[in-house]
Amino acid sequence: MHFAKSCLDLLLISNNFRMIKAMHRQLYILSLPMCAIVLSSCSSNKIEEGSKANQSSIQKSQVRDCAGDQRDSATKRTVSVVPQLPQSKIYAYYWPLLENIGQQTDICFKLKLAADIPEFEKLLESSEVDYAFMNPYHLVINKERYTPLIRDSNKLLTGIIVTSKVSSIQNLQDIDGQELYLPAPNAFGASLLVRSYLSSQGIKPIVKYVKTHSNVYRNSIMNPDGVGGGVNNTLKRENPGVRQQIRIIKETKGYPAHPFSSKSILPSNEQIKVQNAWLILGENKANFQLLNKAQIPTPMKADYKKDYQQLESLGLERYVQ
Repeated sequence: MHFAKSCLDLLLISNNFRMIKAMHRQLYILSLPMCAIVLSSCSSNKIEEGSKANQSSIQKSQVRDCAGDQRDSATKRTVSVVPQLPQSKIYAYYWPLLENIGQQTDICFKLKLAADIPEFEKLLESSEVDYAFMNPYHLVINKERYTPLIRDSNKLLTGIIVTSKVSSIQNLQDIDGQELYLPAPNAFGASLLVRSYLSSQGIKPIVKYVKTHSNVYRNSIMNPDGVGGGVNNTLKRENPGVRQQIRIIKETKGYPAHPFSSKSILPSNEQIKVQNAWLILGENKANFQLLNKAQIPTPMKADYKKDYQQLESLGLERYVQ
């Protein structure tokens, strides 16, 4: 009797299990369309969210494409900076400055940077950029294309000949026959003034071009038997760790420093607005670091005849390449 009951219980459990399993299967089948709808909705939401994110990213990219006035009505201009420093530093130093100047002048400035000084020179020769921070001799070469607007009022630009503090080189005569690192052939202070001075002393080093002033200083440190040509303004802005390892052997005569210049054919009222925006920034001491990073800590109006025409008589054209 007990055995029969146990068998019956087992049968009932087995039947119930089969019924429950069948019910689960039916519920699963019935739920598939609903899951598909839910999944479709989730997928759609994700796609929509992704699309919105992409649109937002594109919009941000478009907004950051130029510095200054972001309105559609703003005048669009291009700016280049002579590549004495790595591009990342130029962007970091010049972007916030152009943001400020652009907002004052209703201009949006797009930075167009060159990989090296020869490429920068091509931009000037073709008048490809509207504004440029250029070396003084670049202005002499391109005086028909560009007009100087602003320069620094305090510090004159000097060429410097440097070596490592641990170097055995002690005087100019020790440089003869040694490697001389220069940024580029037509760098004004670092190359033209330095080569001109060494030539006047009858010193003939082995010249190697290394693209930037930063590279000049680092090569001079790594090679104790080598020397480098730079300028006072870039060495001053180098990392303390680099400056502490550099010794200046010779400093040349000083000249008015790099001008921020405009393409001469731009509207005169626009050139004046940009010039005034620099001067207004210079009136506030709080802007000193902003301007200092752009190598014009104390801006003043620049004038070609007064400031730069004197360079035409230096005979530097014999060293221009």
